[in-house]
Amino acid sequence: MGFNFNSVWLTLLMLSIAVMIHEYGHFLTARTFGVTVYEYSVGFGPLIGKFTRGGVQYSLRWILFGGFCKIAGMDMALEGETKEPETRPDHIFYNLTLWKKAIVLATGSIFNLLLGMIVFFAALIWIGTPVISHGALVADSVVVSSVNSKSPAMNAGFKPGDKLLFVNGRPIKQSTDLSEVVQKLPHQDLRIEVDRKGTKLIKQLTAQYSPENKRYLIGVSLMVTPKFKTASVRAAAKQTITLPWTTITMLVKLIKGKVKGAVMGPIGAVDMIEQTLQLPPQLVWFSILQFFAAISISLCLFNLLPLPLPILDGGWIVILILEKIFRREFSAEQKTAAYTIGLVAALSAFVWITYGDVIRLVKRVLGG
Repeated sequence: MGFNFNSVWLTLLMLSIAVMIHEYGHFLTARTFGVTVYEYSVGFGPLIGKFTRGGVQYSLRWILFGGFCKIAGMDMALEGETKEPETRPDHIFYNLTLWKKAIVLATGSIFNLLLGMIVFFAALIWIGTPVISHGALVADSVVVSSVNSKSPAMNAGFKPGDKLLFVNGRPIKQSTDLSEVVQKLPHQDLRIEVDRKGTKLIKQLTAQYSPENKRYLIGVSLMVTPKFKTASVRAAAKQTITLPWTTITMLVKLIKGKVKGAVMGPIGAVDMIEQTLQLPPQLVWFSILQFFAAISISLCLFNLLPLPLPILDGGWIVILILEKIFRREFSAEQKTAAYTIGLVAALSAFVWITYGDVIRLVKRVLGG
């Protein structure tokens, strides 16, 4: 099974937006504290175009996956870079007080948290959540998703997208409603009323027996569009406020092994989007916005992990605090050694997660 291009670029787009918002958090607070920002770039790699405003170079680069913010003195303070920035001392990151450095580093993650909460809140207000009754989705409509060739439905003129309304006068509220009538009246004419783009049509047909399925069929695949209920501002706000804690609780359960198969890497993310795009339109938007919110909040929590990794703001904050406690800076060699250990651990975790993605994908495709 190959991935649809739409699922790949949509996953990359969501990740890129989350990363760019993260970098904008660093950019905004650095500028607020008077620190020189050399460049704010969308993407990596070779330059496509640029312009300069307020002393900052705004760039667009060819690898449109995330981006970066180049702040004066940040490499020197965090990675042991020895080259002095070409700017005034009071405009350099490493000359800030500890709490200002921590704010600059943490704001990227805070912006991710806010982005995730805003997206989640908007989804509840504008789209709502699927209505569930007795553990099952409440259907808003039953729609034909595909029509088998040389079937009674094909001969009767059914088309994908037809909304089923009635069968022999009985309302079709669930996909099982049609199946029940077909099985009860296997040799009788069925009168099915459909809605095709606002036009009511009557289709008549007789079901055929399928030896393979051992039942009577008319030759259509059905898709249930769930009923959605939008939340009030108050209710949406209440759910949104609890979202960070819900995410943390889920991560704790994951670490304790109480949640299986919840960790996913790039392949797993693309596969989830691939499956999501097969859902009814309203459910697609609901699922994508929920997933985007989860990506942004997860990026926030991941970046605040106190691990010695160059890409993790939490690790840098811990190093700055330790330097303050011991009243000395760690050498470039010490920082490099710590980052190397962290990088090996991160790459090992990435390989393990990707392996899990592949195994789950293969099992699903092969029906295992």
